[in-house]
Amino acid sequence: MPHDGMQGSGGMTRRRFLGFLAACAAVAAAPRSVAGNGAATLRLSGPPVAETLPLLRLVRTGALEAQGLTAAFTPWNSPDQLRALAAGGQIDAAVLSLAAAAVLSNRGLPVTLLALTAPPLWIVSSDPDLESLEQLEGQTVCLPFGPGEMPELLLRALSARTGVSYSLQHSGGGLETVLRLLLGKVRHVFLSEPAASLAVARSRESGGVLLEKRIDIRNAWAAAFPECPLLAHGVLAMLGPMSRAQEAREVLGAAYAAECGWVAAHPREAAALAGECYPALAAQTVEGLVPGTDIRLVMGEAGRDASRAFLRILLEQSPEAVGGRLPGPAFWGAAG
Repeated sequence: MPHDGMQGSGGMTRRRFLGFLAACAAVAAAPRSVAGNGAATLRLSGPPVAETLPLLRLVRTGALEAQGLTAAFTPWNSPDQLRALAAGGQIDAAVLSLAAAAVLSNRGLPVTLLALTAPPLWIVSSDPDLESLEQLEGQTVCLPFGPGEMPELLLRALSARTGVSYSLQHSGGGLETVLRLLLGKVRHVFLSEPAASLAVARSRESGGVLLEKRIDIRNAWAAAFPECPLLAHGVLAMLGPMSRAQEAREVLGAAYAAECGWVAAHPREAAALAGECYPALAAQTVEGLVPGTDIRLVMGEAGRDASRAFLRILLEQSPEAVGGRLPGPAFWGAAG
């Protein structure tokens, strides 16, 4: 997943972001918009990853209407765009990284987790002999997005724990990273799904250098951090004043979990839904499927414990990555 921290490669800086929050305080306190049928409208958002598909399904089917809610969807394609949407009070719930949700919470935006996920993350490489993180010693890994975003945070935490030293190079996003790899400008890249599978498929189509998913970051993390083996780094979170609406949180959380099951059971229909609703996600389909549709929900106390442990590790490595402290209890109020 193109997850994020708080400092991108350009665009919205921390200072501008804090200014956004202050300027939009009145917006955040405003009543929720109401559709013509009298139902409150939840404004949903997500990046071009499989975990967004359940939100598209909710909007398309009107699954929330029986609970007095309607849903609308706005995609986000970069961390800066996500921050602008959140700070501007333009979205009520979003798929994003756990670290980004923590930063938003610690910067004064009400945030409550509805679901935790453990999306797949890969080192995709043209090196046929690459099998472990240790073999990246002294090499360069290209990352989607800029300094301070989730890919860098994860690899720096792994480097600090394992002692493996590698150089990190940044790009503008997952598809740009794939292109650099296909053109032979880099040998190793960090990618989430579906970009990782797309890179592998494109290399086979081109007849050039063969790429493979070589290192499963989730496995590397479990080996490096046995005290926190479950890498629950993705979330669906309610943002802004709606995060205080317990009934809406419960309805959306339950509906999202149900639609995750539908996506896993109907991968081709889910890919067709992406084609209709989210071109940037549909562009990453492989053989008519969106890789990663077997969404791994991390539920209950195990999920809360894993997420707290993960944030503590990031806090120790880079306090600014989570906003300087762990979020308060309300942050985890509905997760699991």
